[in-house]
Amino acid sequence: MKKIIFILALLSAFSCDYIDEPLTTVEGGVDATKCPEPTFAPNTNTKRNILVEDFTGQLCTFCTTGAYILDTINKNIGSQIIPMGIHSGSFGVPEATGNYTTDFRTPGGSATYDRFAPGAPQPTFMVARIDTFISPARFNIGYFPLSKSIRSLLNSVPTVNLQLKTSYDPADGTVCVYSESEVLQTLTDDHSLVVVLLEDSIVGWQKHSGFGGDPIYGSPSEIPNYVQKHVVRKYINGWEGTKILSSSDDIGDKIVNGFTYKVTEPSWRGNHLEVVAFIYNNNTKVVMQAAKDKL
Repeated sequence: MKKIIFILALLSAFSCDYIDEPLTTVEGGVDATKCPEPTFAPNTNTKRNILVEDFTGQLCTFCTTGAYILDTINKNIGSQIIPMGIHSGSFGVPEATGNYTTDFRTPGGSATYDRFAPGAPQPTFMVARIDTFISPARFNIGYFPLSKSIRSLLNSVPTVNLQLKTSYDPADGTVCVYSESEVLQTLTDDHSLVVVLLEDSIVGWQKHSGFGGDPIYGSPSEIPNYVQKHVVRKYINGWEGTKILSSSDDIGDKIVNGFTYKVTEPSWRGNHLEVVAFIYNNNTKVVMQAAKDKL
């Protein structure tokens, strides 16, 4: 059986329809010509991509160390690692005046931090939202066990697969996102899909501990030209996402989700935007598969 589900979101509003055959027109008040239905090739991916959520902030002096460690792991391992920089917590609160007035926080990012790592000192990370690296019910870890935790998942077999097709129209800021989710193993719990818009390589001020970060910055207490990577800008379908899979789905079932979102912030640069999507188990919260695509 193949199920196709289109979920269309415009400025945080979305609707869904369960149907038996692919749609040729898009419902929900969205101009279908902006986001035409794509064709997905068979997904031949055999790896479980590993989502790493980095809770950070521009006032966090040791977040430069954590970011450099994650960036090094990412470069060494490659595309199997999917990082997200979530500005949140007290170190994410901008100052009223001075060099740190930009607010990188998002409601979804703050809600994610409050749910999974409430009050945790930053930097702190979640690796596929697994809660057993240190102790049960604790999802966040520091940067010392980060590499070991990531590498322990590199050979894990995915239970679901995920691929993305995205586009961006700079004329009006329309972002089109389509995902295809495929069941690879029998599921026992409900699963949800989260779609996130990120912006990479944002240059600005950053507090710095003076050591442990990228050596290109040296050891000042403040970095004026720090590059913030993989910054979460918008949870397109909400930080909890949309339920898409359950135990009633069969191995081989495929679900297509479609989203549109319109960028209205003039400072967001289209050529630096990327989309990250991930599927997580609603019971355990573990991220089962993730994907990313640069617009």
